[in-house]
Amino acid sequence: MRSRRHRIAVMAAVVFVFGLVVREGNRIYYIEPPFATLLDTSFENFTAVQIGSFKTSMAELLIIDLAYKDAQTQRISINRRMVSGERNEIFITELAMLVPANITEAKHFDTSQLRVDYRKLNGVGQALIAPPFLMGSLKADKESVANVLVIGIGGSQLNNFIHYNFPRLNITAIELEQPMVDMAKKYFGLKEDANQRVIVMDGIKFLEEAVEKGLKYDAIYIDVCPTRFPRELTVMCPIPPMLDERVIRQIRQCLKESGTMISKMLVFTVRVVEESEEIADLYRKHFANCIVTPMPNQLNRVLVCSGEKVPKERFNLDLLLKSKAKFYEDLGVRT
Repeated sequence: MRSRRHRIAVMAAVVFVFGLVVREGNRIYYIEPPFATLLDTSFENFTAVQIGSFKTSMAELLIIDLAYKDAQTQRISINRRMVSGERNEIFITELAMLVPANITEAKHFDTSQLRVDYRKLNGVGQALIAPPFLMGSLKADKESVANVLVIGIGGSQLNNFIHYNFPRLNITAIELEQPMVDMAKKYFGLKEDANQRVIVMDGIKFLEEAVEKGLKYDAIYIDVCPTRFPRELTVMCPIPPMLDERVIRQIRQCLKESGTMISKMLVFTVRVVEESEEIADLYRKHFANCIVTPMPNQLNRVLVCSGEKVPKERFNLDLLLKSKAKFYEDLGVRT
């Protein structure tokens, strides 16, 4: 009975995500294009504006600002999303924006001028970023120094947050699509400096070259998903090349013995648990320990794998979830 209920719940999530634009607390808001280009600040509850669009080699993506109004205070909050042009319910990235207190003084407001609020991090980002810190591969210290590899930047949520909170970490971000980098800089606050660089190239090719050069990282974040989301595809993330044994071996070779790797998984099927574990089993052949952890969306999971020097007892789901809550509490992070 429990298995059947679980399958029904997941099937509901599969159907649900195809029609969902945004969920805020206990409320569900649905809105269809075309979207306005300026924010009418007299809106009630929720609205959305489109501030940009661009094309990758696979698809058209939209930049959408989602605006919410608190019923009690009338205060407006805004999140920025990069969404699929074909399927607006699927988003690549979502970040909170800094909203001026006097925004309602203007009847129509151009939200494209808003800046990212690096202090905030949604549940998706929290699930992805924390594991290397919880495993001890990275230290939760602003002065700590370590080497971090990010493959797939999307809207740069992961490296934005890590770079803001731990500015001395040496971050190398790899992105296949130049337009993605351009949009991350224009709309999502991506900045390059001495401790954060973006290389535009195939992540698989980068791994090959990194192995040849003997490069080693304390943490590897893999957030590689297609920018086109065909409905017939079951496993969206990681992309098929990241399931190849040779590539998995290269990822392991690039990770220090005390390092931790995470990979985002997005599985459109009622067999989310089984499919996620099957992916994890491919990685377990090359890593000392792996665990699959939850994300806010039932169709998402996080694969966490570490080297031999990370204690096995840290791969306890209850312990990880408690440690994650404390990690963000100590950082003073808000959602």
